[in-house]
Amino acid sequence: FEKMEQDKHIEWIRPETILPHRGEMLLIDRFYRDEDGIGHAIYQTAADAPFLVRGLVPGSFLCEMMAQGSAIVVAPDLEGKSTMYTGIRHMEFYQEVRGGALCEMTGRLIDRKSGLYYAEVSLSVDGSLCARGDISLFLLPRG
Repeated sequence: FEKMEQDKHIEWIRPETILPHRGEMLLIDRFYRDEDGIGHAIYQTAADAPFLVRGLVPGSFLCEMMAQGSAIVVAPDLEGKSTMYTGIRHMEFYQEVRGGALCEMTGRLIDRKSGLYYAEVSLSVDGSLCARGDISLFLLPRG
């Protein structure tokens, strides 16, 4: 996180400008899209977050974090639209994530068909891969 903060070439975007999520349902702190179109997001989990189970972040929340973090990859097509996370095509979990962890997510657009966007996503903590898979997103008109 500190390393990313120090990079002057990164233009962090507040997620509220793209995502409809607010309050406890917003599971990323900020994100950006790099020159290769890869989305990067960070989220500092709270040690006492209400969604923790025995101090661990459930897999469903890890998937939601990755979905929210990957929304930035469809940003060029978002004019007047919002993203909706529609599904998981494949997901693998490698290690647990504890409350209080700083999660780093990446997302890469891998396909686009009939209004659905498919992204390859991952989540790491302290450089260790915790989860990886493919998800789908759909763009809905706002309003």
